[in-house]
Amino acid sequence: SIQQLQISGTSSSATNIGGVGGLGTGTGTGGTGTAVGGAGGADASVGPASVMVGNLVQGNRLASAQGRDIGLADDNERKHQLITGVLRWRANSSPDHVLYTLLNSKGAVAKTLTCSELHKRAEKIAALLQERGKVNPGDHVALIFPPGLDLICAFYGCLYLGAVPVTIRPPHPQNLITTLPTVRMIVDVSKSGIILSIQSIIKLLKSREAATSIDPKSWPTILDIEDNPKRKLAGKEMGAGKA
Repeated sequence: SIQQLQISGTSSSATNIGGVGGLGTGTGTGGTGTAVGGAGGADASVGPASVMVGNLVQGNRLASAQGRDIGLADDNERKHQLITGVLRWRANSSPDHVLYTLLNSKGAVAKTLTCSELHKRAEKIAALLQERGKVNPGDHVALIFPPGLDLICAFYGCLYLGAVPVTIRPPHPQNLITTLPTVRMIVDVSKSGIILSIQSIIKLLKSREAATSIDPKSWPTILDIEDNPKRKLAGKEMGAGKA
């Protein structure tokens, strides 16, 4: 079924980090438009940052970005130079603001994600990568997720830790012979030492059907995004400094 993702909040020019997920605080003008990931066909009124959001979280599914003119930034807003710092600030200043809305095939709201919820999930995921994956700043982490809110949270979790997220389209269950080697190639070429995913995909990677193409024991360490770390994220400021 086709799911639509709406990104609401404050967006900005293509040169400002606010174009991603409506988190922007710099100067610029936001707009309203639609973007189609993958094959293209984006509305001409949508800036490059909005198109990137469509490609990142939606693949070939429809995504829309909504924003408003934010005018000039004050000194408090201007000090946040990284997107992680912006999200932390937004989680404190407007925790209940909805950043992402996932719609089902009928156009009804399926799930939402607020500033506070995204911040908390990102910190939890970063702590999991740090504790169980021994991930350090600069390490590459393969994110194998279908389009949706889990992918967004995983992406920010990597940023909170200072790791490099490598988004990979999941293998097709009905065509593992062709799609699974592609996934493995991207993992190898990107030099990702950790794979982060959801339980259904993890089971698929380790299934008998997958074993005919890729030895399940040959994958890097695989972590489930729903696993809980024993400790909170150490060194929280590593992803929140200035560029």
